[in-house]
Amino acid sequence: MFYCYENSKNLKTNGKITVSISIVKHTLRRNRFSSRIKWKKPYLKKTHHQLRLNFAKKYKDWGVEEWKRVIWSDESKFMIFGSDGCKYCWKRPEEPLTDQHVIPTVKFGEGSIMVWGCFSSFGVGNIVRIYGAMNGELYR
Repeated sequence: MFYCYENSKNLKTNGKITVSISIVKHTLRRNRFSSRIKWKKPYLKKTHHQLRLNFAKKYKDWGVEEWKRVIWSDESKFMIFGSDGCKYCWKRPEEPLTDQHVIPTVKFGEGSIMVWGCFSSFGVGNIVRIYGAMNGELYR
């Protein structure tokens, strides 16, 4: 269940009921909701979910020696001017995260620096600044 400050606006315009934001917040807290910053997670389509499941099934029986041959890598974007901002949502502590509790992230935009790094069982690799878009050729 997702709630936000805009609920008081919705009540006023749609239901012709005037409710202050403080009453909405108090009611949410009384019902054991807490305000928190939305998590940022990569946007995943259904095809991404299926590819991840296929990967897990393919390598579920690998042992330590096989995984020692793998290099893990990732890229991160750092904003140069300010931050991407904080967004809040309401949820009960025992509720699982849903799509409404997270902010999908997309890797593009001005005023940022993109870096890439890796690690393996042998240790951590160098961090490298990425100029332009990360494509398959640059990745290799």
